[in-house]
Amino acid sequence: MNQNRKIFEAIIWFDIFDWPLNSIELKKYTGAENLPDIYQNSLSGTIEFSDGFYFLKGRKVIIKKRILRQKTTIKKIKIGKLAAKILSLVPFVKMTAICNDLAYFNAPEESDIDFFVVVKSGRIWLTRFLATFILFALGLWRHGKKIKDRICLSFFIADDDLNLKNIAYDDDIYLKYWILQILPLFCSGVVYQKFLKENSWTTDEFPNFFQNIPSLKIKVQPKFLQMVLEKILNGWLGNLLENFLRRIQLKIMRKNIPWQKEKDVIISDKMLKFHEKDRRKHFKNIFEKKLIEINRNL
Repeated sequence: MNQNRKIFEAIIWFDIFDWPLNSIELKKYTGAENLPDIYQNSLSGTIEFSDGFYFLKGRKVIIKKRILRQKTTIKKIKIGKLAAKILSLVPFVKMTAICNDLAYFNAPEESDIDFFVVVKSGRIWLTRFLATFILFALGLWRHGKKIKDRICLSFFIADDDLNLKNIAYDDDIYLKYWILQILPLFCSGVVYQKFLKENSWTTDEFPNFFQNIPSLKIKVQPKFLQMVLEKILNGWLGNLLENFLRRIQLKIMRKNIPWQKEKDVIISDKMLKFHEKDRRKHFKNIFEKKLIEINRNL
């Protein structure tokens, strides 16, 4: 794909979320170098540049919105870090990462804090139960009308099945950006790097990113309590609890959750994904319409 087109499409995509892009972000998503020259020579008719941000012509107002949401996000990130620190003690949690709008500092004031959790294979039901119970007991879990600044545990995945291609829709642009944007707060070993490598099927769209997979700049130390609990729950006791908690949770889910809703709600021993209002198709339609409209007006 032509580099100018990549830049153009990235800016259109993030415009949907009122998010202007700086040069570092554009390089991450497009691999573009010499952005000032490209902008002046090729894109200045449809894209504007101001205060360090690139955005669609006539959309300068979203710069202020981005700055305000960044300030809101900082507070939510602190809460997320506290929750991640707590979950790092839960047996079999291998990574906790912030995802969705919050992952790129674009969270609205009233939003929750979406977590993506990687767990040891064979312990997804036990881990989900323990994580939910602990956050609920501490008043951090999102439920009912308690949404703002609460932790939403809506996506668990086993550490031996990290490739998300099987849940992608055709040309799933939202999922492709989502993979790049997750923000790990706790990680055991190289789980994050493994996750990115497993999902390098997005390489065609983001070659620069996958040629330079980022190292994780967080301190990762073995948690004594977690190691002790994992040793206790690795054998027959853990298997017994895993099977028991699977039955209990499945019974509750069948009553309260749309069962296996396309690729939005997925319930298995490898993945627990509860996005009942998954809007990937919706945003893709908006993107395609916006792209057609702008190309028509060029």
